[in-house]
Amino acid sequence: MIKYSLLLFSIIITLFACEKDDPQPAPPVSNGPIAYISNEGAFGFGNGSVSIYSVNDGIRNDVFKIANGRRPGDVLQSIARVNGKVYMMVNASNKIEIAKEKTLEEIGVIQNVSMPRFMEVTSNSRAYISSWGNNGQIMVLDLLKDKITDSIAVGNGPEKLLASDGKLYVCNSGGFSTDSILTVIDQISNQVISSLVVGDNPIDIVKGQAGTLWILCKGKIIYDANWQIIGHTASYLVQTNVAAQSVLKKIKISDDKHPSHLEISPDGKYLYYGAGYGFSGLYRYDISNNNMETTPLINHDFYGFNIDPNTNQIFAFESTSFTVSGKMLIYNLDGSLQSENTVGVGPNGICF
Repeated sequence: MIKYSLLLFSIIITLFACEKDDPQPAPPVSNGPIAYISNEGAFGFGNGSVSIYSVNDGIRNDVFKIANGRRPGDVLQSIARVNGKVYMMVNASNKIEIAKEKTLEEIGVIQNVSMPRFMEVTSNSRAYISSWGNNGQIMVLDLLKDKITDSIAVGNGPEKLLASDGKLYVCNSGGFSTDSILTVIDQISNQVISSLVVGDNPIDIVKGQAGTLWILCKGKIIYDANWQIIGHTASYLVQTNVAAQSVLKKIKISDDKHPSHLEISPDGKYLYYGAGYGFSGLYRYDISNNNMETTPLINHDFYGFNIDPNTNQIFAFESTSFTVSGKMLIYNLDGSLQSENTVGVGPNGICF
């Protein structure tokens, strides 16, 4: 009897100790506004992840996995939010994960979306998604049913999208080849209404003042049959007129450097460009004075960056490798560093 009692006591103590050592994590919620960080992970490893940031709680990592017991998939390209839901474009897994906005608990999955990249929400009932598959398409998403309802053929490697005045503007970045077209789609008919040549590999776009758009054309690297670099085409900032759909100005950035990201200050006075694989520094262009600064505003290598329109801060992402956690660095618009945070593997951007 004594042996039995000791054995029972030992089992109870062991179970109690295990319960204390392995607590269940609390749901990933915050009392304040939340921003969502897309961590790509390493290609082929399925270790994409979501971090959340709030002023009240700071950074919380791996929140999708905490909520669902699994990761969202292979290469989390970008995140969008609408109607109390978060949409995750999981590029290499060819799907879009949908989760509750506050807790990241899964709501559903849209499968068989070939290499989704970015989403542009145009209303509470419709969004558009750029997709590299099938020679380049824009997928039309019914947000009320969470169902793809149509596809629109565009150019190679459609990337960033911008909706303005009933039109959708598509940067055809070239993908695995090359392109130079800004595609314009009518949002009522979902038909391509024009194609504007802007420069080699347009990759990002922002809305400027007085009916203008600014497009970052990153240029291209030219390889020989053995994948040795044999040349480059220049990168440009291109200003276009929305109504006339014509090029107003082309400003050369570099003959052989290829930035991948473009943002505009909330007051519309400055363009910020840089980041991406192989590009060093974050630069600023004064639109009103036509002043291209040659010294980087922030002399650091970033994989991506965004500007928070509410706080006027730059959120920049460092990914020195795809085997260790990356960092999110927050700067004021003058380039002064405010904070540094550890996030997931391969961070590339933030959804405010």
